[in-house]
Order: sequence, then structure tokens, then C-alpha cells
Amino acid sequence: MVRVVAPGTPGCNFPACTTANPSFPNPPPTSLPRRLTRAPADYLWNCKAEYDTLDPQLSWATEPLTTANEQDIPGCPDTPAPHIDDLIVAVGESGMPGGFSNRWTDSFSCSIPSSNPPVVLSGNWWIDCSSLAVNATVEIDGGSVVFEGDVDIRASGVLSIDNSAGSPGWMFLRGGEVKKAGQGTLILRETAVYASKGSSVSMAGGSGSLVWIAPRSGDFADLALWSDSADVHSWSGQANLDMGGVFFTPWATAEYSGGAGQNQVRAQFIADKLNASGNGALFVAPEFGHAVQFPVEPQSVLIR
Repeated sequence: MVRVVAPGTPGCNFPACTTANPSFPNPPPTSLPRRLTRAPADYLWNCKAEYDTLDPQLSWATEPLTTANEQDIPGCPDTPAPHIDDLIVAVGESGMPGGFSNRWTDSFSCSIPSSNPPVVLSGNWWIDCSSLAVNATVEIDGGSVVFEGDVDIRASGVLSIDNSAGSPGWMFLRGGEVKKAGQGTLILRETAVYASKGSSVSMAGGSGSLVWIAPRSGDFADLALWSDSADVHSWSGQANLDMGGVFFTPWATAEYSGGAGQNQVRAQFIADKLNASGNGALFVAPEFGHAVQFPVEPQSVLIR
């Protein structure tokens, strides 16, 4: 069961799908005065005067928001602040990202064995591996990270990017999949994640931990994940599950598979579609003041 405000009985009521238990609460389908779009999220983190055209420097990572792809939105009414676009340009499609100097393969292997002592680093790092296999502890404190390809956090692996002691950071996926085994651990604190259109997220459930907390300040305040990928993004129940912030996957299906227990997250999911399966329960309770607000036309009623 998934506790969300979305229509859905067992089966599939677009855009919410459950394979067995219903979503709850289960309000009846209601016609809105106008179509809700992704605009409120874009205005927060990628405010632009218009969205129809796309700078060639961005095309490797994202797509234009046009009528043809059903992602069209009006221009942002506020002073332009295209934080997402600026990040994509700054990181670039290949090579050492701007402002970075630490290259992973200069010091470490792309396969960290379980016998490896903990790797504890600080600052900004470019993980220039086509595939990084994490079987031990890798901890990066006080910095941002660019991943070139796949990230495979295996049963004995721990990957931690922790910016809780200083300024917020970010994690950038140029391509590939971030995958966590059921017994593995992924910790992202005060860290926003950007996934390019060639990336995806797959978090298997089990006895491991998933801690994914958005920054509370800065250009990406409250943004846990911005994905320009159309690939499925999946999460599952964990022994320790703590997710906070906005998970924005407007092109993709967000999937949750529960185990036998209950998990509660202080997160907001904004997705093209939502699928839920399994026997567990996920309670979705976004924090007041830390979620995207979707305005609805006010309605007046006469009280007699």
C-alpha cells in the first residue's frame, strides 16, 4: 500500500498504479479548472524566460520542453535563474568538470574490494570510471561528485556523500545507472542529485540503508533528485529508509516495491507515472515548506 493523494484502486488508475493493495487516501477523480504541469518545479530550480528552445550545450543531458513532447510550459515569471542549466554547462559532457581537480583513477581502482580499508575523502571528485563497483566504504565529505558511468553499490558496499557539516553539495550523473544491492548502503546528506537523460536509479530493498536528504539551502534547496531521464527510477523498502526533499522525474516512471514492513518518507515524488508493488506500506509525508506547491484555482461556495 502507498499512502498518497492520488486516485487508484487495486490495479491501475492513471497516473497511480498498485498491483495489489490500494493507494490511500483514495479520492475520486476530479476535474481541475486547468491542467497541472511541471512548471512550479522548473520555476524553482531552472527559471527561464522560455523553455521551447534548448542551448546546444545542454542537448546531451536533456530535451527541450515543447508541445510535441507534451512537456511545454510557459516562461518563468521571475528573474531568470536557470540553476539546472548552469550546472549542466559547468559540468560538461566529458572530461574534468570545471572547478574540479581530483580524478578518481589517479589514486583508486574502479573496483573497490570488500577487503579494502575505508576510503575517506573531501572536496570535489570526478569519478571517471565507466563502472564503479563499491564493495567497501567510500565516503566523500564536503564536496560534489561527478560520475561518468554506472555506480554499483554491492552487498558489503557503502557509498556516502555527506555535506551536512558545511555548504550543500551535488552529485551529477553523466550517464549510467546508480544501483544499490539490498544489503548495500547509500547515504546522501545535504546533496542534490542530477541525472542526465542517459541515467537511472535502482535501489533494491533489503537489510541495507538508504539515506537521501536534499539540501536545506542554496540553489538546489529542497531538491533531492532532478532527472531528465525517461528510464524507470526504482526504490524499495529498506531496514533503514530516510528520504527527504523533492524527487522530480517528469519524464520517467517512479517505482516503489515494499517488503513486509512499513516505511515512511518525508519526500515528495513528482513523476510521469507512479507504480507500486509488493506487500509493504510506504507513507509519503512531505515536510511543510519543503515541497513544490501546485496552485489550484480557488473555488467559492455559498454557506447558508
